[in-house]
Amino acid sequence: MNFKPGDKVSFLNETGHGIVTAVLSNGTVVVEMEDGFEIPYPVKQLVYFDPPKKEGEKNKTNGPVLPSEKLIKQKRNFNDKPRVAKPHSNVTAWEVDLHIHELVDSYKHLTNSQMLAIQMSHCRQKLEEAIAAKVRKVYFIHGVGNGVLKTEVRKFLDSYTRIEYYDAPYRMFGFGATEVIIK
Repeated sequence: MNFKPGDKVSFLNETGHGIVTAVLSNGTVVVEMEDGFEIPYPVKQLVYFDPPKKEGEKNKTNGPVLPSEKLIKQKRNFNDKPRVAKPHSNVTAWEVDLHIHELVDSYKHLTNSQMLAIQMSHCRQKLEEAIAAKVRKVYFIHGVGNGVLKTEVRKFLDSYTRIEYYDAPYRMFGFGATEVIIK
């Protein structure tokens, strides 16, 4: 998307919105957050919060333009990164990718325990958002690796009484995801 200063944007992987204040040349824009801080953000992770109107066109939405509202439905390739649904969307299942490269810009300076803490914090946040939004299923994508993240996610899920979890369907995620059903 081609954002310009003054465009209102919402984040695909986070809650909240802001206003574009500058466009950088490397596919990044500077977004002024609701609290006044300016943060550089990749264009790929933004959507219009209040889409610009074409001449003579009325605004049809009061919220972000979600991927599900695109006119052309695209088949998801197995190599595509899954999209994380926002709490305001009308979906019954969310996909939450816990891979560290999806959560932070640079992780080379982080220790394994710091990376795990970030991943588990994101997992907790997304599960709480899903419960609040009354989402029925959440797929936590943790990957295969050596099983540390999967074990931690499942230990965390054991602390909830009104959920069940299973290995996610192999045809969708291989062996690298856990399906959570919220009752």
